[in-house]
This record gives sequence, C-alpha cells and structure tokens, in this order.
Amino acid sequence: RVYISGLGMYDMKFNNQPVDDSYLNPANTQYTKTVPYGVYDVTSLLAIGCNAVGIELGNGFYNESDGVWNWQNADWRDEPKLLFEMDITYTDGTSATVLSDSSWKSTSDGPTTANSIYYGEVYDARKEKSGWDQANFDDSHWHNALIVNAPAGKLKHQYIEPMRKTSTFKPKSITKLADGSFIVRSPEMTTGWAKLT
Repeated sequence: RVYISGLGMYDMKFNNQPVDDSYLNPANTQYTKTVPYGVYDVTSLLAIGCNAVGIELGNGFYNESDGVWNWQNADWRDEPKLLFEMDITYTDGTSATVLSDSSWKSTSDGPTTANSIYYGEVYDARKEKSGWDQANFDDSHWHNALIVNAPAGKLKHQYIEPMRKTSTFKPKSITKLADGSFIVRSPEMTTGWAKLT
C-alpha cells in the first residue's frame, strides 16, 4: 500500500502503469492548514524482482506563479515536493517500508518544461526519457533528491471523489497561423489534453 502527497500535483506509475484512472491529484486546498494525501493498493502493479516507481510533480495551486487571483503571493507557495511511503507485507508474513529520502533519484529536465493550473503546460517531446519509470532504466546520471521542509498544513487523507477523464471529442476547428503555430478551437469549455497525430 502506498501513501503519497505530491505537491502541487503528482502523477504516479509503477513499472510504467498508472495506479488508477484519476488525474490532477491531490485536490487543491489551503496548504498552510491541510495537506492531502492519497492511498493506493499497488499489489497488482508489482513484479517479482526489481520494480520502479515513477512520479512526476507539477505546480498546481501550491506553486502557481501567474498573477491570477493573487495565487503567486499565497502564504504556502513553494517548489513542488513529495512525501511517499510504501508498506509491503510479503507472503511469508514479513514486512518492509519504502520511504522517499535522499537516496531517491530526481531530475528536472523532463519534457514538461513549464506548467500552470491556468495556462496549461509546455511539453517538449524531444526531451522524453523512454523507460524512465521502469526498473531497467539507467538513472546513474540523475541527481539524488533533496530533503526539504514540509508545508505547514496537517496531513489528511483525501476522501473526496477524484477527477477522471469522462469523454473525448474532436475540435470545432483548426487554424494554421502565418508563424506556423495553430489555434485549436474546442466545442466546449473544458480541461483536458490534446492528442496529436
């Protein structure tokens, strides 16, 4: 079982498999009072032998830098951070615990080069690292994670229903501009991702 709080938002996979069908975790809150965490049973995602957990962190409301509703000056604002615990019970009755600490590897040069809860993300596919969340990935050139201060809020389990993908649709129109960029018009106001081919 995994207990995780990744601020502002996290996306977690085990051996390149998502832990569930939710997105944009955890829910936003007033981080000086409450810090939500999620709980996941990852038994079915583990393999015999070596395993890998891959976690991407984004800013969310915890580190919103754009000047919308003054979020950039929030008391809690700080760099993204992670708290992770995995409690393992083996079939022979023995147990072990895996904790996030300075032995973990981290990197900051992935394909998501900027992200904002209001303005979306900048994604550079040329910077993708194939297999980075799988056990055989060579992370020897990655830096070790840093130990940082916890937010002021109290850790609390997130009981609310998570956000999930509910539908897909085609754009209303696609217009190519003179500079080579495109305007893609959605048929409705929404949050989501663009699938490009």
